[in-house]
Amino acid sequence: MSYLVLREFDPLVVVHRHAPAYPLGTATMLATVDRLLSEAIDRHRRLALIYDAANIDPIGGSTRRLLGEWLRDPHGLLARGATSLDLVHRSPLTRGVLEAVLWLRKPPVRGLVHERREQAVESALASLRQAGLEPPPRLASGGDAVLAARIRELLARPGTE
Repeated sequence: MSYLVLREFDPLVVVHRHAPAYPLGTATMLATVDRLLSEAIDRHRRLALIYDAANIDPIGGSTRRLLGEWLRDPHGLLARGATSLDLVHRSPLTRGVLEAVLWLRKPPVRGLVHERREQAVESALASLRQAGLEPPPRLASGGDAVLAARIRELLARPGTE
């Protein structure tokens, strides 16, 4: 699988792409995020979302289309279940494309593009506070260092690609 979906920092969900993305894996990841948003809506809660692809190359056309369609929020899950969507990529060109996509797709939540994950974490925590939600204590005190350590730990496990 190309993605780790970290939900242990509720109400922050981090999708970390660590390998090339293909349509099937991306569709599975999006279904997981949709399920988490739906569960949050059922609990009258909202989530801040981070999509972290900072250390991996851009995606192909089919995967890009899947993500673009998801941003249109066909089921209204983003609008009802998210406070924000923060995207991370290292490439200035890709960040520019992502900003254009956000501008064209106009997701129903605040969407920002960042060069580094720590910027996205700070932005997501701010969106949670603006929505009157408590940020996860581990991230509020330790920031991205806590998240980076957890990603390294999960990727080091056998069976994780």
